[in-house]
Amino acid sequence: MAERNYANPGVDAGMQAITARVAGDVASPAMAEPGDEPGGAGLDVMARLAVTLGKLERHLGQPRPLEPRIPYEAAHWIPVPAQAINAAGQVDKPDQLSPEMGYVWHLRRLTVIFGAGTTSVTIYKAAPVDPSNELAQLTASGIYEPSMEFILPSERLVFVSAGGGFTVNGGAVQVMTPWLATYLM
Repeated sequence: MAERNYANPGVDAGMQAITARVAGDVASPAMAEPGDEPGGAGLDVMARLAVTLGKLERHLGQPRPLEPRIPYEAAHWIPVPAQAINAAGQVDKPDQLSPEMGYVWHLRRLTVIFGAGTTSVTIYKAAPVDPSNELAQLTASGIYEPSMEFILPSERLVFVSAGGGFTVNGGAVQVMTPWLATYLM
């Protein structure tokens, strides 16, 4: 190691002592008698810190395999099946717009494209269609992106249009019910 020149001779001597101690050339100053070495026990702490930081740096430099917190089978992105109607009306398909038993959908995005004459599309979380179950009402083609909307197996998405037809598609994260708490953390 190259010699360093410090303005303070005590610091220079201390750095040399730390370097020698890390290399194993000198006994620990904690065992030394007062006056044997400049810096005393404080240098021992610095030497130990330098050794610990060196070990930490070597450990952090090791590549580690990344493991997902939740297995793919337990939580993964799925498409919400696309739906389309040509005239004003309601789309209510429980077999397509609801998660299977044992799963929950974390609704992430629904894209609604209006057809000719459509004035609004209302998205509901359950049937029967009721204002208390309303998730969103779009008055123009657009994207609905809720942050924390979950669809349970006993619920389903229902779409109601006024004035004309529409097309809707989207995506959700399908989560196995036993993994829901871990997913939410």
